[in-house]
Amino acid sequence: RVVALKEGHTFFPEQRTFEKLKTNMTLQDFKGAVISALRYEKRGFVKIYPNPTNNGTIIQLERGTGTQGTLEITTLQGGLIKSYRLGATTSQIYWNGKDESGAQAPPGVYLCRITTGKQIIATLKIVVIK
Repeated sequence: RVVALKEGHTFFPEQRTFEKLKTNMTLQDFKGAVISALRYEKRGFVKIYPNPTNNGTIIQLERGTGTQGTLEITTLQGGLIKSYRLGATTSQIYWNGKDESGAQAPPGVYLCRITTGKQIIATLKIVVIK
């Protein structure tokens, strides 16, 4: 399995899987795009562990956001997997690796985005493995 990763970028497809390669393959490129509106100065504000995960992960905020907010787990293309409401003092969320319908999210790379109002205050990657 090949996953394209670069800080501040998203890729399509998210990954490519190859079985028993014996020759070079052509036309297997990833299309990349810059993720706009990332605010890197706040990265130390949030920690995710374990990461990579295969069974759920804890999203730990150093302190509450001071206001109402939202934590969203999305695909790299922006598809919503799970959403949580944050109170002004919320400092920890446990994501069990399941989507809004209760189905297990497949292995891959996801984004964890925390917003207050219309401002994104943190965006980090979560890697889900088998």
